[in-house]
Amino acid sequence: MLELIERQAIKRVGVSPQFHELTDTAQALRYTRVALNARCSKNGGVTVFDDSVLAVAAVSAPEITEKVATVILGQFDDLPSEEKDVLINTFRAWLANQGSAANAAAQLHVHPNTVRHRLRRIEARTGRSLAVPNQLAELCLAFAVRENMPAP
Repeated sequence: MLELIERQAIKRVGVSPQFHELTDTAQALRYTRVALNARCSKNGGVTVFDDSVLAVAAVSAPEITEKVATVILGQFDDLPSEEKDVLINTFRAWLANQGSAANAAAQLHVHPNTVRHRLRRIEARTGRSLAVPNQLAELCLAFAVRENMPAP
């Protein structure tokens, strides 16, 4: 079904989790709208609620998650835009490569030690360790929120 929707969609589409009772339709519609607002899409213009829990969480309570992102990533605000972009892109590449500095380095065309150094800078600026699961989750959520926030 998703393949058909992907081929036919001319605008962004949100897809709710599967539901079995007609009484669950209103909640499914809410989930669909939340998925639609999440800009993280593995399937082109189609965002499936179940596919990106972080992106969905990032847009679910914007007033709260935006504050979380500001608290965590506000430490980057004094950096020049280029430097900030380098750190953000490095973190995204590292995540996209399942935490592999070597694969992220290949994607970014830099040495793996450069990726490690940038990740340490992120840890130092945010006060959060990539080795501590709940702190890594906070960073992932903050980055997902920033990615899904409307441009100023």
